[in-house]
Order: sequence, then C-alpha cells, then structure tokens
Amino acid sequence: MKGTRRIQVTGGATYIVSLPPEWIRSSGLKKGSEVIVRVAGKHLQISPAAEGKIVIQKTLLINGEPDVYEMQRAMTSLYIAGFDTLIIRSGRYINKTIRDAVTRFARMVMGVEVIEETSNAIVLQNVIRINTFPEESAIRRMILMIRTMIEDVIKGLRTEDLDLLKNVIERDAEVDRYQWYIYRETRLMSEHASSNTFNLILSRILERIADHSVNISSIIIKGGKKGARQAKVLLEFLEFSYRMFEDAIKEFYADDFTEMNSLIERKLDIVKMRDSFLFRNNGRNSGLNMLLVEEITRIGFYSTDIAELSMDRMASSVDTLVL
Repeated sequence: MKGTRRIQVTGGATYIVSLPPEWIRSSGLKKGSEVIVRVAGKHLQISPAAEGKIVIQKTLLINGEPDVYEMQRAMTSLYIAGFDTLIIRSGRYINKTIRDAVTRFARMVMGVEVIEETSNAIVLQNVIRINTFPEESAIRRMILMIRTMIEDVIKGLRTEDLDLLKNVIERDAEVDRYQWYIYRETRLMSEHASSNTFNLILSRILERIADHSVNISSIIIKGGKKGARQAKVLLEFLEFSYRMFEDAIKEFYADDFTEMNSLIERKLDIVKMRDSFLFRNNGRNSGLNMLLVEEITRIGFYSTDIAELSMDRMASSVDTLVL
C-alpha cells in the first residue's frame, strides 16, 4: 500500500496529513480512534493504539508425540510471523515433554508468557510490542552484549580462563532472543519505515558475530589449558577483528561515508593477517588454531559487512551523496 499525501497546515503551526482509508478499515479504526506515532530517523511509524488493534491469534495443533526440536522451530516461526495469542493444542493431552518445550520457548523469546493451561491446551500471550520496546533499543542491547562477549573471549584466551569462555557460550541464547524480536517487529512494521529493513539485516549480522564468538570459545575449551596456550599466538588477530567491529558499529550511527569506505577497505588487512599466520606457521599450525583463524576472520569480514550496510542505509536517506 503506497501513495503520496500532501502536508497541510492548520492553525498556523499544526501540520496534518490524511491517512489511507484502506489502512483505516483494515486496522479496525474509525473516527476518534487513537494511533501511535513514532519517529524513526527521517521516517514516521503510525500504528493502531491498543483499543483499535486487530488481535492476531495463532494455533499450533499437536498430533501424537512431536519431535521437540521441530516443535521449538514451529513456535519460533509463529513468533516471527507475529501473534498476540498462541494456543498450543493437543487432541489428547499435553504431557510433561510438551509442557517443558513450551516453557523453554517462552524463556527463549522476548515478551511471551504462559497465561493459561488446561489438560490439552496451553495459551501464550505476547506482552511486549515495538511501541514499548523500540527495535533500536534491541539493536543497542545486542551490540553491548556482543561487545562484552568478544572482550571476554580475548580475556579468557589471555588468562586461560575456560569458565569465562563457557559463560560466553551461555550468553548466545540472549542474543538470539533480540534477533528474533527484531525479525518479528520488522516484518510487522516493514510497510511503515525502510529503516526497519536495515535494522533487521544488522541484527542478523550481529547474531552471526555472536555465533563466531561462541565458536571460538568452544574450540578453545575443547583444547583445554594446553589449547588455550597454543591459541595465544592469535590474540593480536582477534583484537584486530574486534577493533574492526567497534569501528563498524561507530560508523553505522555516524553517517560518515569516507570512514565507512575506509573500513570496508580494511578487509584486505584481515586477509593479510590471516594469510600471514597460515603461511608463517605452515606445517606448525595445530588443528585448533587453524579453526580459530577462520572464526576470527569471519568476525572481521562481518564487520566490513556492517560498514557496507551503513553505506546503503545512508544512501537511502539522502538525495545527494557527497564523496
């Protein structure tokens, strides 16, 4: 649903614009209904207030004894698709395995609570939406979590602290929660602001960087204290990739085209550092370090992806781009 509307002025200082009647009808609104207006950069997002909001109810029917993983995946998909109420219903009764899976799912995602249980049904309700927790806030929380994850990987490697690395792995689930939330809200709000698309892509990149931090921790833990000592030769490489990540996040919000371009060109530095390690230590690399090199390289590459995304985001919001 696209179209243009002319801005008018009333009372000398109040700007007004008409809303598409099709959207009014499909949203269940009428004269006197309230809407939520939210500023997102140069865009405005308009959504129905609670009283005019269409309630989305979805149902997951369970036949027999479902595979727990498939059930979790189905509930996650329904969450991303967007629901206000989700009913998990069984033709017979819901056993402990199914109840535990539903409970785990409610902990895995943001803003979902169990509000009712019977012998053959469990009702979940979504209690948080973008007007109370903006996706920009979720993005910044993701950035903070990933920053501390990588810092703790560096610290854990430097001090051979395997417990700290295990803690990094445990934090990955929290990053996933934010990414699914952003995915869902972007899908629901995509018609109202193109900035949502960039937030969605950024959240996916951040989630991948978190995965690589977890992979690094897992590889070192498998090698034990001896593996941690061997892996210390890669500290400089890991710290360099982390600095690239920090710079990329800074530029995502700075709108500095020159700096973005400079950061993208640093992908060559990542390649050189990777190749330098591989060839300098040819024949003497442990399998553990070979795996770590690839994981660290991916963090650097994803950081340049953030810079490229920043350029796309900036270009979409200006009429003239100055080099």
